[in-house]
Amino acid sequence: MFTSDINKSFLKTSFVYLLISIFLALFGAVYEHFSHGVYSYFMIYAFAIPLVFGTLLYFTRALTSKKKERVNTADILYGSAIAVFTAGSISKGVLDIYGTANSSMKIYPIFGIILLAASIAYKTINSKKA
Repeated sequence: MFTSDINKSFLKTSFVYLLISIFLALFGAVYEHFSHGVYSYFMIYAFAIPLVFGTLLYFTRALTSKKKERVNTADILYGSAIAVFTAGSISKGVLDIYGTANSSMKIYPIFGIILLAASIAYKTINSKKA
């Protein structure tokens, strides 16, 4: 399955996202354990964001990449979007468990979408140059 054609840069990035996902799953489990029976799906499933949009995406790119690519600015913007969505999910989970709400929670999806759009725009512009 693994040949020399695998893009090692994407494989390393995929592994980092896997470690982040494992940490977030453990963090969510510990946080839920000490939350006195109160839980939040935003906290429980926060690990899924970097797992699906980070680990699986970069692992797929590592296996399907035809040429040796490196992580570039578009990937950094994309990673930042994943981080913002994950932080927003954890923050929402903490507030749900605490039993309160905050109007600033609207900022996380807005900035996540902006970063995601910037990543797509950067990737599109640079692919036309090549």
